[in-house]
Amino acid sequence: MNTTRKYEVLLIVDTTLDKPSQDALIKSTESKIGGKLVKKEEWGIKEFAYPIKKRSEGNYTLFYVETEPEAIAELKEFFRITKGILRTLIIKHEVKFPFEMKTASQLVFPERKPRRVVNRGPRVPHAAEQTSETSTEDKKEAPAKEAAPAKTESKEESNVE
Repeated sequence: MNTTRKYEVLLIVDTTLDKPSQDALIKSTESKIGGKLVKKEEWGIKEFAYPIKKRSEGNYTLFYVETEPEAIAELKEFFRITKGILRTLIIKHEVKFPFEMKTASQLVFPERKPRRVVNRGPRVPHAAEQTSETSTEDKKEAPAKEAAPAKTESKEESNVE
């Protein structure tokens, strides 16, 4: 079954390795892809925002590939066991690669789901927003509530005597 998908693979190689070792590591990654290499971008050496494995910079290489999901699983295993690779990122694209799109409005991010709109029904006013009829009823009940605690205080005073 032919289920080739589009992936973007970012590879960060350790710069403490000599240049031939870095190039060999990138070439071996290309051979492990196992599908069609659509495009390769070498971004060069960039400084990190924070240390990664006690390193402050890395050699960035970006691959755009069309391959099977099984090949990506093998590639992840290769990245895990290979020394000299500081960090990797693999992104699956559903429709097109970003460089194939003509405008920014065509960019599709399948990871982002639309916000769920919750229908909460009719709005119920809070106690402070009640109508004037209910506030007058509250005023009538208020003195009765105040009178009750006063009686309990007088009972306590009578018990003390």
